[in-house]
Amino acid sequence: MTRTIVLIGARGGQGTSTTAAALAVHAAAHDRTLLVAQDPTDMAALLGIPGDAQGTIEVTPSLRLARKMTHDVDIVVIDGGTLPRDAWRTAGAEWYVVVRGPCYLALRAALQADAGQADGLIVLVEEGRSLGPADAVDTLG
Repeated sequence: MTRTIVLIGARGGQGTSTTAAALAVHAAAHDRTLLVAQDPTDMAALLGIPGDAQGTIEVTPSLRLARKMTHDVDIVVIDGGTLPRDAWRTAGAEWYVVVRGPCYLALRAALQADAGQADGLIVLVEEGRSLGPADAVDTLG
């Protein structure tokens, strides 16, 4: 059975693509992994490899990058863009909201999009912010 993990940014610039790439690289060390991105060429650049938006890109023997989801792998990591993103709500998929900072406006957007129904929250902590991870958890439940 394929495990599907969807990452969705509370708003743009939250680090969702970078987090999805890091998660996929980590997963590929253990299982056959597919990283799905709306723009595979940009994701390939993020990964430091040449990429063509057409078809599937082999990043490593156990990691592929594509625009569309397939089920011939063990893990699928989806860079789902920003909230609200109902397009990636597939049966059995886990989905996580990514918040950087944490940022007040990102938390507000996540709250308005009812992101409290997500399976989890990934907080990319930045020093010097007035809000911390506990504030993000308190806000979104």
